[in-house]
Amino acid sequence: MIGLARSDYEVEKNYFDTYLMNTEHYVKEKKGVLHTRTGYQYTEYARIILGVTAADGDVTDIGGYNFLEKLTNMEDVCRQGINGPIWTLIAYDSGSYEIPAEQSAENQTTREKLIETVLERQLADGGWSISSGTSAESDVDMTAMALQALAPYYLGKKN
Repeated sequence: MIGLARSDYEVEKNYFDTYLMNTEHYVKEKKGVLHTRTGYQYTEYARIILGVTAADGDVTDIGGYNFLEKLTNMEDVCRQGINGPIWTLIAYDSGSYEIPAEQSAENQTTREKLIETVLERQLADGGWSISSGTSAESDVDMTAMALQALAPYYLGKKN
């Protein structure tokens, strides 16, 4: 969706509508719970936010669920490792979305916490890795995602 929405490729309007309808059907079928059996893949919510935003849909009502609310608990966002904070930041920034208040407010996700978490996981060689620990070596994929998430905040350019 993102690639098609941003490209110069002419796409029939119903293509995006079909994507939105299919996504709504999927979300309803899952009763708004998209993480896997482990419960740790909150990036699924971020991916849906990105796709629906690209298709010009409403992320606050996808099959009756507000997906912005799915990523408000920082502890949940971080369960998957560095992937969670990276994709959450990208998702919220994709539409300049305000982050809704988390119910308990103890673990409220904020852009500052997301950025801080990503920066804390930077490795000595300057990159990022899906693995954690001091012996981890950075990889191109994770480094590219981290840089994409952090780019709007380079030199404090984004509020």
